[in-house]
Amino acid sequence: MLSSEKPYYSKMEITLEIIGILAIFTFFIFAYFNWSNVPQRIPVHFSWSGIPDSWGIKGTIPIMIYITVFIFILLTVISRFPRVINFPIAIKEEKSKSHLQLRFSLIIWMKTELVLITSYLGIQGIRVSLGYAEGLGSFIVPMILIIVFGTAAIFIYRAYKL
Repeated sequence: MLSSEKPYYSKMEITLEIIGILAIFTFFIFAYFNWSNVPQRIPVHFSWSGIPDSWGIKGTIPIMIYITVFIFILLTVISRFPRVINFPIAIKEEKSKSHLQLRFSLIIWMKTELVLITSYLGIQGIRVSLGYAEGLGSFIVPMILIIVFGTAAIFIYRAYKL
C-alpha cells in the first residue's frame, strides 16, 4: 500500500480510540478495587433476559480483561490493513481511497463497540456477584444486536452510496 493510500485518523476516530482505552481502563480499575470483595463464585453467562444462568470462578475476571485488551490490540492491528475488510459491492478504482478510509473507520467503530460491550459485561458481572445488580438488564441483548448490526448496515450503505 502506498503511503498516500494509508487511512488517516479523523477527530471522530481519535475520540473512539480514547473511548475504547478508557473503557478498558475503567474495567481494570473497577476489577482491581473490588477484587478483595468479589466472592469466589461469579456469573460467567447471562440469559437472553440478562439474568445470570451460569456461574464460574473469580479468576474469570482477569481473563475477561485479557480478552478485552486482546480484542482492542487485534482490531488495532487489523485497522492498519483495512483492505482485509470486504464490502458486498463492486468498488470503482477512482473511489478506492474513499472505500479504504471507510473500511478503516468501520474497524475503529466496531473495535470501540466490542470493547465497550465486553467492559460492560465484565463490570456488570462483578456488580452482580457483589449483590449491587441482579443482571444485565433485559435491554442489553437487543441493544447489542442493534448497535453491532446497525453499525455494519450503516457502513455498507455508506459504501454503496460511494
